Amino acid sequence: MVSLDQVKERTARAIQFVRARDSFLLESAANERSVTHKLAEYLQQEFPDYNVDCEYNRHGLLTKLLPRECESQTHEYVYPDVVVHVRGNDDSNLLVIEAKLGKKPTVPVCDAAKLKGFTKPDGDYHYQLGLFIGFDGVRDPQLVWFRDGRAEASNSLSTTAPRWCRNFLKLLQCRRHRG
Repeated sequence: MVSLDQVKERTARAIQFVRARDSFLLESAANERSVTHKLAEYLQQEFPDYNVDCEYNRHGLLTKLLPRECESQTHEYVYPDVVVHVRGNDDSNLLVIEAKLGKKPTVPVCDAAKLKGFTKPDGDYHYQLGLFIGFDGVRDPQLVWFRDGRAEASNSLSTTAPRWCRNFLKLLQCRRHRG
C-alpha cells in the first residue's frame, strides 16, 4: 500500500521530469493532452504496480458518469486527464489528475467539481487523492490537492517536492539562464 505522502512525493517527481525533459511542450503551448501523456509516462515509472491511463472513461465495464453542475450546464460523462489506479477495481483508485496549461490562478470550477466528486468518500469512485496541476510554462506549477471531496491548501512544487527535486529544479533554471 502506498501512503498519501508517497503519492505526493512520487507525483512531484513525475511533474519535475515533465518540466525537465519535456520543457518544449510547456514552453511552446502544446496541447494539454501532449503534456498529460508525458506526465502519465513518468507516473507509470513511479507507480509500477498500478495502471496509469489518460482520458480514462471506464468504471468497470461501464462508462464513467459524474453528474455535476458546471458553468450553468449539467454534465454527466467524465474523462479525467490522468488516473493512477488498478483497472476494474475501485478499491485501488489512487490518484485522479486534472491539468491546465497557461496561467491559472485558481482551479477551474468544472475541474474542481470533478476532483471533489472523484474523491468523495461516499461517492462511486473512491480515489484517495485528486490533484489539479496548473502548468505555467516551466515555472513552478500550481498544485491543489483534493481529498475526501474537498480541496486542501494550494501549494507549489517548491513546497511539496523532496529536497532532491528542489535542487534539480534549481539546476534546471540555472541551465536555462546560461543559454
